[in-house]
Amino acid sequence: MAGRVLLKLFLMAFVPAFSISAGCPGTSPGGDIENLVTIENFIYTPSPLTIERGQTVRWINLDISVHTVTSGHPGDPDAGSLFDSGAMHRNDTFEHTFNETGTFVYFCRPHSQTMRDAVVIVQ
Repeated sequence: MAGRVLLKLFLMAFVPAFSISAGCPGTSPGGDIENLVTIENFIYTPSPLTIERGQTVRWINLDISVHTVTSGHPGDPDAGSLFDSGAMHRNDTFEHTFNETGTFVYFCRPHSQTMRDAVVIVQ
């Protein structure tokens, strides 16, 4: 009987929080994130990603390597001025809301030779 009570208390305490934070792919607490980009095997997927102005993109790093999501092109003086995730470790996420239309290129600072020219197109 005591074991059942402990299990019930555990489930009440932790399962609701887990289900909200883990959610289904493409969702987040407080609303849906339809625009999910995964970073896996040193590739941003999907790229290009087309969204509407005002929408948010969420990136998640599924690699064991540290990556970034940095606006612009490697070596540009203004690289990272629009958005820069900083170091993203495995399972870290980063979000950016695109309030202007256009084509936005981004890259990974540590792996800029191979992880470059990823694109978000905002209509």
